[in-house]
Amino acid sequence: MEKSCYSDLEAWVFEDDAQFLDQIATLIPSTISSSVVTLVCMTVVCIIFMYNLFTVCVATFSIMSVCIGVFGFLAMWGIDLDPISMATTIMSIGFSVDFPAHASFHYYRTGIESGGKWSPEQRIYHVLAAIGFPLLQCGISTILFVFCLLFVPSYMSEVWLKNI
Repeated sequence: MEKSCYSDLEAWVFEDDAQFLDQIATLIPSTISSSVVTLVCMTVVCIIFMYNLFTVCVATFSIMSVCIGVFGFLAMWGIDLDPISMATTIMSIGFSVDFPAHASFHYYRTGIESGGKWSPEQRIYHVLAAIGFPLLQCGISTILFVFCLLFVPSYMSEVWLKNI
């Protein structure tokens, strides 16, 4: 029989947050491994859909720099890696990668569809005409959502604002 915390009473101490406190020790290794696996998966997706090695390298480097930038700024602001900051970091990196990824892919596809005849300016015009307004709507709705969090005095709101 195992010894309990209070062996004379044969009792254990119950902690409501024990299921979360046990996971905090694994947050840093889990976050690092998740970030690396995500970067590798995104690189594979880019290789599948974009056949240009230079474009794949630029996309991979962009994703990596966004991750490093987000984690670097959080460290600079003194925000430790906890379940709340990890969740908001994942979402903010998703926002940071999503919009440029759509624009880059449309720019790349425009070059293929035009047979290389369009100038970069024409390709950018075509991209902005196709997805510029939806991206603007997404950006504005995100900013309005984040603006509302300014009025909520909580740790989660502070971390989310700093992440965005």
